[in-house]
Amino acid sequence: MHRCLFTAALALAPLSCVPGINGADGRDGTDGADGSDGRVGQKGKDGVNGTDGTAGSNGVDGTNGVDGADAVDGVDGTNGIDGLAGRDGEPGADGDIGPAGPPGPLQIPPHLDALDPPVGSANSEVRITGSGFSTTLGDNLVHLGGHAATVLRASTTQLVVRPEVATLDATALALSVEVARQSSNPLLFTLVPEGTPRALDITLPSAPSSVVAVGPSVFVAAGAAGPGAARTAGLYRLDADGTVRRVLAADRIDLGGAGAFVDGPVALASDGTDLFFLTTLGSARRFEVATGAVTELLAPSFGGSTFPPRSGIAATEDGSLYIVDRNLESVLRLDATGSLSELSDAGFAGAFGIATDGVDLYLSNELSGSVTKVADPAGAATVTADFAPCAHPLRGIAVVDAALVVSSSEDGVLRSTSLASGGACAPFGDPTGYHYSAEGLAVDGSGALLLAQPSGGVVRRLASGAPTAEIVVAGDLPAFGAARVADSLFLAAVGPGLFGGAPGGQPDGAVLVIDDDGTSRVLMTTSLPLGLLAEDRGDRVVLTVSDCLARRIFTLDADDGAVDDVLDAADGLSCPAGLARDDANLYFLDTTLGGGPPARLGKLASDGVLTPAFATGFAPGTVFLALAGDRLLATSIGPSSTTGLDLQTVGAGAGGVASRLIAGAAFGGGPLLVSPAGRVFTIRSGIGAVLEIDPVAGALAPFGSTLVTAPGGGSGGGGGGGGGGGGGPAAFALSGAFESDGTLVVPDFAQGAIIAVTP
Repeated sequence: MHRCLFTAALALAPLSCVPGINGADGRDGTDGADGSDGRVGQKGKDGVNGTDGTAGSNGVDGTNGVDGADAVDGVDGTNGIDGLAGRDGEPGADGDIGPAGPPGPLQIPPHLDALDPPVGSANSEVRITGSGFSTTLGDNLVHLGGHAATVLRASTTQLVVRPEVATLDATALALSVEVARQSSNPLLFTLVPEGTPRALDITLPSAPSSVVAVGPSVFVAAGAAGPGAARTAGLYRLDADGTVRRVLAADRIDLGGAGAFVDGPVALASDGTDLFFLTTLGSARRFEVATGAVTELLAPSFGGSTFPPRSGIAATEDGSLYIVDRNLESVLRLDATGSLSELSDAGFAGAFGIATDGVDLYLSNELSGSVTKVADPAGAATVTADFAPCAHPLRGIAVVDAALVVSSSEDGVLRSTSLASGGACAPFGDPTGYHYSAEGLAVDGSGALLLAQPSGGVVRRLASGAPTAEIVVAGDLPAFGAARVADSLFLAAVGPGLFGGAPGGQPDGAVLVIDDDGTSRVLMTTSLPLGLLAEDRGDRVVLTVSDCLARRIFTLDADDGAVDDVLDAADGLSCPAGLARDDANLYFLDTTLGGGPPARLGKLASDGVLTPAFATGFAPGTVFLALAGDRLLATSIGPSSTTGLDLQTVGAGAGGVASRLIAGAAFGGGPLLVSPAGRVFTIRSGIGAVLEIDPVAGALAPFGSTLVTAPGGGSGGGGGGGGGGGGGPAAFALSGAFESDGTLVVPDFAQGAIIAVTP
C-alpha cells in the first residue's frame, strides 16, 4: 500500500499521495533483491521478474522522504507470487551409449550334401539333400551351370528339382542353391540326353559260390563267377531279418589295355568269430567280422592251369587253416603261428571242397566222385581216399550233425554218408528240390543247411524237417515282372532253369525287393512268377503276383509276408502270366508255355465277378501285358520272328478277339512298359534296345541308346573272376518299371546290373 507523507514544521497542504512511484525514487527496491521475492525459477530459468513485489511501504524509516528509497533494506516485502515457469533450457549433452542389445539372427548359407541321382536329363527329378533350404519353393534358387532348375518340392533338408535344360551330349555342370542371397557349395551334376542308360549303385550277390554262418549272420562269397563280376563280386552278409548287403568289395586289378581282373572271395570258412576266405587268385585272407578289417595270410598262387587254383578252406579247433590247392594237388596247412606246411597224397588229385568236424578233414573230389578223409591232419595225417564213394563228381561238402552231406556238380542232387564210418552215399532229402548244384554247403546256428548255388544264382536254406529248401539270397535273376515304389524295386524273378539247365527239371523263382541303398531281401519263394503289380497303400506295399506253375494269382504283403489267394486252379487258371489293372478291374493273361492252345485274357472286376475269357485270340506263349489308355497290349518273348512275337491289342472296355497291331517280324516281342505320362515302351531282348510304341499308329521308334553300361558284363570261366569288360547288351531285360518322373528302371540279367534310363 502507499502512504502520504507530511512535515511537522510546515503546515503545508498535504502533497498529493503519489504512490512512491513504485519506489522509482527508491530504485525499484533493487528489484526485490533480484527476485528474492519470487524464487528463482528452477535452475536459473530466468523467471519473469516477479511482479515487482509490493514495494515494502517505501521503507518506514525513510524520514524526510527524500529519496526515500534509501529505506533500503526495509523489511523484506512479502515474497512476490511465484514467477511463471521459465523457458526450457538448452538440450543437455548426449548421454552415454547404452549396453549392447542381444545379437540379431544371422542368415547361414545353405549347404549341399548329395545329389540323387547325380546324372539325369532335362526331365529327371533330382533330390538334393543338405541343410538351410526354405520350405517356400520360390525362396530356393537352384542354379545349374548358369541355368535355373525348377523346384518341385522343398523342406529344410531336401529339395526335389527338375533341370529343365536339354543337352545333346553328356555335360558336367555345377549345381548350387541360393537362399536369401546366400549361396551354397556346388556339387557336380552330369546332364545327359533323354534315354541315356546308367547302372545304379546296387550290387547283387550273383553266382554265390560259398556260404558260412557266424553267429546270427550268414556270409556269402558271390559275384566272382557271375555276370558283371567287376560290379558285383565281393563278400555279402545275410542278416536275421533277411536283408542282404555287400560288406566287402572284390579287388579290381588293372591289366592296362587288356581291361581289369576281379579278385574276389570264392570260398569261406569260420572259426566261430572271424571269417577266412580264398580269392579268385588263391590268396587266403582273414576278415574280422567285428571291424571289417582284412589281413592277407597267404599270397596268391600263380602258375598252373587249374582255375581257381585254391578252391576249399576249413578251420580246425587248434587254430589251423587247411586249404585245397588244385594245382599242387595237395592240402596246405597254415597253423596258428602262420607257419605253412603241405600235406600230399595221391588221393588229393581232383579234390575241390573241404570240411571239418573240428579235428579231422573231409575232401570232396570231382574226379573220383568220392569223399577223402584225413584223420589227425596236424599229426600222422592218415588218408582214406575212398572214405565215402558217391559215384558222382562232387563239389560242395559239409558236416551236418552225424553225417557228411555232399553236392554233385553233375545232377545237383544232395547225398549223404555217415561221418563216423563213411560208406556209399545215399540221396539226402528231396532229390528234385534243389534244382542246381551247390558249390558251397554250410550249417547255420539253427541247424539248417545252407546251399550256395552259383549256376542258380541263389542261396537256399533247408530247415531241419522242412520238405523243401527256401531261397534266402537271390542275385541278378531274370525277372518277368517289376514294380517301382519309392526307393524300392520289386521283382518277380525266375531261375535259369526256365531256360534250361535246371538239373531238377523244374523252374523256380522268388519275389524280392531291391532298395536304392544297395540292399536286397527275398520276400517269398515261388514256382514260376510271370507277372507282378505293386500297390502303395501308404503304410505298406501290397504286391499282386501270378505264378504259372502254381496256377494261382495271389497278393503278398511286402511288410509282414501275409499271402492271400485271389484266383487259383479252381477258377480255371492254366498258367497265369502278365497282369494289368485299372480302377475297377484286374486283367490277366492265361497262357501256355511250350506250345498248346492260344492264350486268353481274363478279367476280375472289383466286385468279384470273374470273366475268364474276356478276350481271346492271343498267340500261344503270350506272357507280357500292359494297359495303355483304353487298349490292352500283349506279346511274347524271343529273338526270332514268329507269330508269337506279334504285338496284339484289344479294347479294355469291350474285350473280344485280339487283333494284330505290329507284326512279330518288326516287333520281335519283349516286355511292355507304360510310363506315368502314358508313353508305351518295349525292350528288344538280345540287343538291349529300348523302343517307343505308338499304340494308335502301330509304329516303333528308338528311344535313347542301347542298355550298355560300364564297368561291364565280362565274366570269367567256370569259377573264375570276371574280366572288367566294357559292358554288354541287355540280353535278359525281361521287365522294367517307371519312377514318378518317368525314369525307366530295368533289371538286366546279362550285365548283373539294375539300369536306369533317363526320361
